[in-house]
Amino acid sequence: MIPPPVDPNKRYPNPSFGLDIWGPLIPANDCRTCLYTLSGLQLLGGLYFFWLPQRIPRDTPHVWRARALKLTGMMTGFYLMFLSGLELVRLQLPYDPWQVDAAAARAKAEKQGEKVSWWFGPRGYRPVEYSTWKERVDGQFEKGEEFHKLRQQRERRLDIARTGYTEIRERNREVSRAIIEQGLTGAFFKDTPAATENEKQKHAVFEENTPIDDKLERTKEWSSEGKHENKGDDHDEEERPLEWEDISPWDDLKEETDVQIRLIPHSVNSAAPDAINVETKEAAASGDLDIPSAFISIEEDDKKEEF
Repeated sequence: MIPPPVDPNKRYPNPSFGLDIWGPLIPANDCRTCLYTLSGLQLLGGLYFFWLPQRIPRDTPHVWRARALKLTGMMTGFYLMFLSGLELVRLQLPYDPWQVDAAAARAKAEKQGEKVSWWFGPRGYRPVEYSTWKERVDGQFEKGEEFHKLRQQRERRLDIARTGYTEIRERNREVSRAIIEQGLTGAFFKDTPAATENEKQKHAVFEENTPIDDKLERTKEWSSEGKHENKGDDHDEEERPLEWEDISPWDDLKEETDVQIRLIPHSVNSAAPDAINVETKEAAASGDLDIPSAFISIEEDDKKEEF
């Protein structure tokens, strides 16, 4: 059945679980303060009706009337309290379609500039039926259950991953510790079949003395022996050049280095000719000029001018 079109100027009744006895005074579902206030008043009324029959005196001629009033009051109080509790339970739901739709309708009306009642909500808003409300709530709970299942599966996977990661990390630590111990003792290069001869030779430098170490040891012995009185030993004189040639880098440096030395004469500024004395000029004219002495005389004259 298709519902009739919505009248924008009509105020539709707000739905509720336990406040139906109030009729058109039921507040909007997005006004939580209004709902709690009305539920509290109804709960107090139920307590009053439940307590009132206890105050009725027992009248012997009218025993059945007193009993009937007491029973009626207690049932009325119990009914009001039950409805109030039912409404309070609905207000605790994490998802309420009536509340969501009422809040959206209020925000839309305020955005359009309409005057919205704080208690009853906007005009022209018709809440969904109870069947639609139930379907939407059930769908939301099903989504929550699926999400909870997915979360449990994710937690199980994370636990498995953490366990596997812990085992792999411990295993890697043991392997790394074993490799370091083998590397320090030299067993890693000896026991590894993939190790090349070049790697083994490099590792042998740290394990045993090489020919270079032997030469250095002999040089240290020679230098220590040279401090004693046996400086004139012929054996030492023969060994010294050989040992020095073995560890001397000068030959290799000479082969790899190309050095050219050029002698550039001292530059003379514009004021230098005035500083040259007469004897230097005559010596230069006769061809008997001594270049170093000329340079020295020029430099001395320059220093005198500076002072």
